[in-house]
Amino acid sequence: VEVEVDHEAFRDHPIVPSREELLNPPAHLLKHNTMPSRERRNNSDRGQIPGVPIMRVFGPYDDVDQYAHTQFELLRYDCLIPLQMAIASYKTICHPPDLTDQIEAATYAQRYESLQRNFRVYENVQLDSLVFGFHQVVYRISFRLPYGVSVNWEASKRLIPGTLVLLSKDGFENDIKVACVAHREVKPLTGRNRFEFLLDIFVENDNDADPLGYGDPNGISTPHVMLEATSGYFEAYKHIMTVLQDVTPSTLPLASHLINLDKKIGIPKYASLKRFYDLSLEAPTAKGEPPKFPVDITKLFPPYPEMGLDETQYRALQRILSRKVSIVQGIILHVFQSWPLI
Repeated sequence: VEVEVDHEAFRDHPIVPSREELLNPPAHLLKHNTMPSRERRNNSDRGQIPGVPIMRVFGPYDDVDQYAHTQFELLRYDCLIPLQMAIASYKTICHPPDLTDQIEAATYAQRYESLQRNFRVYENVQLDSLVFGFHQVVYRISFRLPYGVSVNWEASKRLIPGTLVLLSKDGFENDIKVACVAHREVKPLTGRNRFEFLLDIFVENDNDADPLGYGDPNGISTPHVMLEATSGYFEAYKHIMTVLQDVTPSTLPLASHLINLDKKIGIPKYASLKRFYDLSLEAPTAKGEPPKFPVDITKLFPPYPEMGLDETQYRALQRILSRKVSIVQGIILHVFQSWPLI
Protein backbone atom coordinates (compact mmCIF):
# COMPACT_ATOMS: atom_id res chain seq x y z
CA VAL A 1 0.00 0.00 0.00
CA GLU A 2 1.47 3.32 -1.04
CA VAL A 3 1.43 5.84 1.79
CA GLU A 4 0.90 9.48 0.93
CA VAL A 5 3.87 11.57 2.02
CA ASP A 6 3.88 15.28 2.73
CA HIS A 7 6.96 16.42 0.81
CA GLU A 8 6.75 19.88 2.35
CA ALA A 9 6.92 18.76 5.99
CA PHE A 10 10.70 18.27 6.02
CA ARG A 11 11.20 22.03 5.78
CA ASP A 12 10.23 22.33 9.44
CA HIS A 13 12.15 19.27 10.66
CA PRO A 14 15.02 19.94 13.08
CA ILE A 15 18.39 19.04 11.60
CA VAL A 16 19.84 17.92 14.94
CA PRO A 17 18.42 14.53 16.02
CA SER A 18 15.98 14.55 18.93
CA ARG A 19 16.26 12.61 22.18
CA GLU A 20 13.45 10.25 21.13
CA GLU A 21 15.13 9.42 17.82
CA LEU A 22 18.49 8.73 19.42
CA LEU A 23 17.23 6.53 22.25
CA ASN A 24 14.60 4.60 20.26
CA PRO A 25 16.14 3.34 16.99
CA PRO A 26 14.43 0.65 14.87
CA ALA A 27 15.15 -2.78 16.37
CA HIS A 28 15.96 -4.48 13.05
CA LEU A 29 18.51 -1.75 12.27
CA LEU A 30 20.46 -2.57 15.43
CA LYS A 31 20.29 -6.28 14.78
CA HIS A 32 21.74 -5.95 11.28
CA ASN A 33 24.47 -3.45 12.12
CA THR A 34 25.80 -5.39 15.11
CA MET A 35 26.04 -8.71 13.29
CA PRO A 36 29.52 -10.13 12.65
CA SER A 37 30.83 -8.88 9.29
CA ARG A 38 30.35 -12.19 7.47
CA GLU A 39 26.72 -12.55 8.57
CA ARG A 40 25.99 -8.90 7.75
CA ARG A 41 27.21 -9.36 4.17
CA ASN A 42 24.98 -12.42 3.71
CA ASN A 43 21.94 -10.96 5.42
CA SER A 44 19.23 -10.11 2.91
CA ASP A 45 16.48 -9.27 5.41
CA ARG A 46 17.48 -5.66 5.93
CA GLY A 47 14.19 -4.04 5.09
CA GLN A 48 13.51 -0.37 4.53
CA ILE A 49 13.77 1.96 7.49
CA PRO A 50 10.26 3.31 8.16
CA GLY A 51 9.87 6.91 7.02
CA VAL A 52 13.07 7.00 4.96
CA PRO A 53 12.48 7.66 1.24
CA ILE A 54 14.22 5.68 -1.48
CA MET A 55 16.51 7.44 -3.92
CA ARG A 56 15.16 7.39 -7.46
CA VAL A 57 17.84 6.07 -9.79
CA PHE A 58 16.05 5.08 -12.98
CA GLY A 59 13.16 7.52 -13.11
CA PRO A 60 12.45 11.24 -12.66
CA TYR A 61 11.10 12.84 -9.51
CA ASP A 62 7.57 14.21 -9.48
CA ASP A 63 8.68 17.71 -8.48
CA VAL A 64 11.32 19.73 -6.68
CA ASP A 65 9.68 19.18 -3.28
CA GLN A 66 9.90 15.40 -3.63
CA TYR A 67 13.55 15.63 -4.69
CA ALA A 68 14.51 17.97 -1.83
CA HIS A 69 12.56 15.85 0.67
CA THR A 70 14.34 12.66 -0.48
CA GLN A 71 17.81 14.19 -0.35
CA PHE A 72 17.19 15.85 3.02
CA GLU A 73 15.87 12.72 4.72
CA LEU A 74 18.62 10.49 3.33
CA LEU A 75 21.29 12.91 4.53
CA ARG A 76 19.65 13.25 7.92
CA TYR A 77 19.42 9.50 8.46
CA ASP A 78 22.99 9.09 7.23
CA CYS A 79 23.92 11.36 10.14
CA LEU A 80 21.40 9.90 12.62
CA ILE A 81 22.05 6.16 12.24
CA PRO A 82 25.73 6.23 13.37
CA LEU A 83 24.65 8.12 16.50
CA GLN A 84 21.90 5.60 17.21
CA MET A 85 24.38 2.78 16.73
CA ALA A 86 26.92 4.40 19.04
CA ILE A 87 24.40 4.65 21.90
CA ALA A 88 22.93 1.17 21.39
CA SER A 89 26.37 -0.44 21.14
CA TYR A 90 27.62 1.33 24.27
CA LYS A 91 24.56 0.28 26.28
CA THR A 92 24.85 -3.32 25.07
CA ILE A 93 28.49 -3.51 26.20
CA CYS A 94 27.67 -1.87 29.54
CA HIS A 95 24.74 -4.26 30.09
CA PRO A 96 25.72 -7.56 28.42
CA PRO A 97 23.25 -10.46 28.21
CA ASP A 98 23.31 -13.43 30.56
CA LEU A 99 26.73 -14.90 29.82
CA THR A 100 25.96 -18.09 31.72
CA ASP A 101 23.82 -19.09 28.76
CA GLN A 102 26.30 -20.61 26.30
CA ILE A 103 24.32 -19.61 23.21
CA GLU A 104 23.89 -16.02 24.43
CA ALA A 105 27.58 -15.86 25.41
CA ALA A 106 28.73 -17.13 22.00
CA THR A 107 26.48 -14.70 20.13
CA TYR A 108 27.64 -11.78 22.26
CA ALA A 109 31.30 -12.70 21.75
CA GLN A 110 30.77 -12.64 17.98
CA ARG A 111 29.05 -9.24 18.14
CA TYR A 112 31.45 -7.62 20.62
CA GLU A 113 34.01 -6.46 18.07
CA SER A 114 31.29 -4.99 15.82
CA LEU A 115 29.77 -3.19 18.81
CA GLN A 116 33.08 -1.62 19.80
CA ARG A 117 33.69 -0.30 16.30
CA ASN A 118 30.59 1.90 16.45
CA PHE A 119 31.76 4.43 19.05
CA ARG A 120 34.57 6.09 20.97
CA VAL A 121 33.96 6.78 24.65
CA TYR A 122 35.28 9.57 26.87
CA GLU A 123 34.90 9.39 30.64
CA ASN A 124 34.53 11.68 33.64
CA VAL A 125 33.28 14.53 31.47
CA GLN A 126 32.64 17.69 33.50
CA LEU A 127 31.98 21.33 32.78
CA ASP A 128 35.13 23.36 33.30
CA SER A 129 34.06 26.85 32.24
CA LEU A 130 32.13 28.98 29.78
CA VAL A 131 34.30 30.62 27.11
CA PHE A 132 33.77 32.82 24.07
CA GLY A 133 34.04 30.81 20.86
CA PHE A 134 34.28 32.11 17.29
CA HIS A 135 30.49 32.47 16.93
CA GLN A 136 28.91 31.98 20.36
CA VAL A 137 29.54 31.19 23.98
CA VAL A 138 30.61 27.56 24.31
CA TYR A 139 31.16 25.06 27.09
CA ARG A 140 34.74 24.09 27.87
CA ILE A 141 34.63 20.56 29.22
CA SER A 142 37.25 18.31 30.72
CA PHE A 143 37.38 14.60 29.95
CA ARG A 144 39.56 11.53 30.35
CA LEU A 145 40.35 8.70 27.99
CA PRO A 146 39.45 5.17 29.14
CA TYR A 147 42.19 3.30 30.97
CA GLY A 148 44.76 1.91 28.55
CA VAL A 149 43.71 4.13 25.61
CA SER A 150 46.27 6.54 24.15
CA VAL A 151 45.72 8.90 21.22
CA ASN A 152 48.18 10.56 18.87
CA TRP A 153 46.16 13.77 18.77
CA GLU A 154 48.30 15.44 16.09
CA ALA A 155 47.34 12.72 13.57
CA SER A 156 43.94 11.72 14.97
CA LYS A 157 40.53 12.60 13.54
CA ARG A 158 38.91 12.25 16.95
CA LEU A 159 36.77 15.15 18.12
CA ILE A 160 37.52 17.42 15.16
CA PRO A 161 35.42 20.63 14.97
CA GLY A 162 31.98 19.96 13.52
CA THR A 163 31.66 16.48 15.02
CA LEU A 164 28.49 15.67 16.96
CA VAL A 165 29.03 14.16 20.40
CA LEU A 166 26.50 12.69 22.83
CA LEU A 167 26.63 13.28 26.58
CA SER A 168 24.73 11.58 29.38
CA LYS A 169 24.90 11.33 33.16
CA ASP A 170 22.84 8.13 33.43
CA GLY A 171 24.39 5.91 30.76
CA PHE A 172 21.94 7.09 28.06
CA GLU A 173 18.90 5.64 29.78
CA ASN A 174 16.94 8.89 29.89
CA ASP A 175 19.38 11.80 29.97
CA ILE A 176 21.06 12.81 26.73
CA LYS A 177 22.54 16.00 25.34
CA VAL A 178 23.62 16.50 21.75
CA ALA A 179 26.61 18.78 21.31
CA CYS A 180 28.90 19.83 18.48
CA VAL A 181 32.66 20.17 18.86
CA ALA A 182 33.36 23.89 18.49
CA HIS A 183 37.13 23.87 18.83
CA ARG A 184 39.95 21.45 19.54
CA GLU A 185 43.61 22.32 19.66
CA VAL A 186 45.86 20.15 17.50
CA LYS A 187 46.80 18.59 20.83
CA PRO A 188 44.01 19.25 23.35
CA LEU A 189 44.87 21.40 26.33
CA THR A 190 45.40 19.52 29.56
CA GLY A 191 43.19 20.09 32.55
CA ARG A 192 43.91 19.96 36.25
CA ASN A 193 46.19 16.98 35.79
CA ARG A 194 47.99 15.24 32.93
CA PHE A 195 45.17 12.73 32.47
CA GLU A 196 42.53 15.38 31.76
CA PHE A 197 41.98 17.05 28.40
CA LEU A 198 39.95 20.16 27.56
CA LEU A 199 37.51 20.56 24.67
CA ASP A 200 35.10 23.33 23.58
CA ILE A 201 31.59 22.20 22.65
CA PHE A 202 28.31 23.87 21.71
CA VAL A 203 25.20 22.17 23.10
CA GLU A 204 22.73 21.82 20.22
CA ASN A 205 19.62 20.89 22.19
CA ASP A 206 20.02 22.84 25.40
CA ASN A 207 17.24 22.85 27.98
CA ASP A 208 15.11 25.99 27.60
CA ALA A 209 14.01 25.76 31.23
CA ASP A 210 17.67 25.75 32.31
CA PRO A 211 19.81 28.11 30.19
CA LEU A 212 22.93 26.40 31.50
CA GLY A 213 21.47 23.08 30.48
CA TYR A 214 24.78 21.29 30.89
CA GLY A 215 25.38 22.53 34.40
CA ASP A 216 26.67 25.45 36.43
CA PRO A 217 30.46 25.90 36.18
CA ASN A 218 30.38 27.43 39.68
CA GLY A 219 28.54 24.49 41.19
CA ILE A 220 29.05 20.77 41.53
CA SER A 221 28.21 19.00 38.28
CA THR A 222 27.54 15.31 37.82
CA PRO A 223 30.21 13.59 35.70
CA HIS A 224 28.97 12.66 32.25
CA VAL A 225 30.06 10.07 29.72
CA MET A 226 30.59 11.27 26.15
CA LEU A 227 30.26 9.21 22.98
CA GLU A 228 31.54 9.94 19.50
CA ALA A 229 30.27 7.92 16.53
CA THR A 230 33.07 6.48 14.41
CA SER A 231 31.32 7.30 11.12
CA GLY A 232 29.48 10.33 9.80
CA TYR A 233 30.49 13.99 10.06
CA PHE A 234 27.75 16.42 11.05
CA GLU A 235 29.41 19.56 9.66
CA ALA A 236 29.39 18.04 6.17
CA TYR A 237 25.62 17.43 6.39
CA LYS A 238 24.39 20.49 8.27
CA HIS A 239 24.89 23.16 5.62
CA ILE A 240 23.53 21.01 2.77
CA MET A 241 20.40 20.14 4.76
CA THR A 242 19.89 23.79 5.67
CA VAL A 243 19.98 24.79 1.99
CA LEU A 244 17.67 21.92 0.98
CA GLN A 245 15.03 23.19 3.42
CA ASP A 246 14.98 26.51 1.54
CA VAL A 247 15.08 25.12 -2.01
CA THR A 248 12.14 26.07 -4.26
CA PRO A 249 11.37 25.25 -7.91
CA SER A 250 12.76 28.64 -8.91
CA THR A 251 16.01 28.35 -6.91
CA LEU A 252 17.14 24.76 -7.57
CA PRO A 253 20.05 24.83 -10.04
CA LEU A 254 20.04 22.31 -12.91
CA ALA A 255 16.48 21.25 -12.06
CA SER A 256 15.84 19.81 -15.53
CA HIS A 257 18.69 17.35 -15.04
CA LEU A 258 18.21 16.56 -11.34
CA ILE A 259 14.40 16.33 -11.33
CA ASN A 260 13.47 15.36 -14.89
CA LEU A 261 16.68 13.43 -15.61
CA ASP A 262 17.24 15.29 -18.86
CA LYS A 263 20.20 13.51 -20.49
CA LYS A 264 20.86 16.23 -23.05
CA ILE A 265 23.78 18.15 -21.59
CA GLY A 266 24.23 21.33 -23.53
CA ILE A 267 26.86 24.04 -23.39
CA PRO A 268 26.87 26.63 -20.58
CA LYS A 269 25.22 30.00 -21.11
CA TYR A 270 28.51 31.89 -21.37
CA ALA A 271 29.66 29.54 -24.18
CA SER A 272 26.56 30.32 -26.20
CA LEU A 273 27.31 34.05 -25.89
CA LYS A 274 31.05 33.82 -26.49
CA ARG A 275 32.93 30.79 -27.80
CA PHE A 276 36.52 32.02 -27.81
CA TYR A 277 38.38 32.57 -24.52
CA ASP A 278 42.01 33.25 -23.72
CA LEU A 279 43.33 30.30 -21.70
CA SER A 280 46.76 31.83 -21.21
CA LEU A 281 47.95 31.85 -17.60
CA GLU A 282 49.41 35.34 -18.09
CA ALA A 283 47.20 38.33 -17.50
CA PRO A 284 47.02 40.97 -20.29
CA THR A 285 49.64 43.67 -19.84
CA ALA A 286 47.68 46.34 -21.73
CA LYS A 287 44.06 47.04 -22.60
CA GLY A 288 43.14 45.73 -26.04
CA GLU A 289 46.11 43.36 -26.19
CA PRO A 290 45.30 40.36 -28.43
CA PRO A 291 44.75 37.01 -26.66
CA LYS A 292 47.87 34.89 -26.25
CA PHE A 293 46.12 31.54 -26.36
CA PRO A 294 42.58 31.90 -27.82
CA VAL A 295 40.56 28.68 -27.71
CA ASP A 296 37.09 27.74 -28.92
CA ILE A 297 35.88 26.06 -25.73
CA THR A 298 33.18 24.11 -27.62
CA LYS A 299 35.84 22.17 -29.55
CA LEU A 300 38.85 20.03 -28.69
CA PHE A 301 41.55 22.12 -26.98
CA PRO A 302 44.94 22.33 -28.68
CA PRO A 303 47.98 21.26 -26.60
CA TYR A 304 49.15 23.81 -24.04
CA PRO A 305 52.01 22.35 -21.95
CA GLU A 306 52.57 25.66 -20.14
CA MET A 307 49.45 24.98 -18.09
CA GLY A 308 51.25 22.16 -16.28
CA LEU A 309 48.44 19.59 -16.59
CA ASP A 310 48.69 16.03 -17.82
CA GLU A 311 46.40 14.87 -20.62
CA THR A 312 43.69 13.55 -18.29
CA GLN A 313 43.54 16.79 -16.31
CA TYR A 314 43.58 18.87 -19.49
CA ARG A 315 40.59 17.00 -20.93
CA ALA A 316 38.79 17.35 -17.59
CA LEU A 317 39.35 21.11 -17.72
CA GLN A 318 37.84 21.19 -21.20
CA ARG A 319 34.86 19.21 -19.95
CA ILE A 320 34.26 21.70 -17.13
CA LEU A 321 34.35 24.70 -19.44
CA SER A 322 32.38 23.30 -22.37
CA ARG A 323 29.49 21.46 -20.68
CA LYS A 324 26.59 22.74 -18.62
CA VAL A 325 26.96 19.80 -16.22
CA SER A 326 30.19 17.90 -15.63
CA ILE A 327 31.52 15.65 -12.91
CA VAL A 328 35.30 15.53 -12.64
CA GLN A 329 37.83 14.70 -9.97
CA GLY A 330 41.38 15.81 -9.27
CA ILE A 331 41.73 19.15 -11.08
CA ILE A 332 44.74 21.15 -9.88
CA LEU A 333 43.27 24.22 -8.19
CA HIS A 334 46.28 26.49 -8.68
CA VAL A 335 45.43 26.58 -12.40
CA PHE A 336 42.12 28.29 -11.66
CA GLN A 337 43.64 30.61 -9.06
CA SER A 338 46.15 31.96 -11.57
CA TRP A 339 43.84 31.95 -14.62
CA PRO A 340 42.73 35.48 -15.68
CA LEU A 341 39.42 34.16 -17.09
CA ILE A 342 38.00 33.19 -13.70
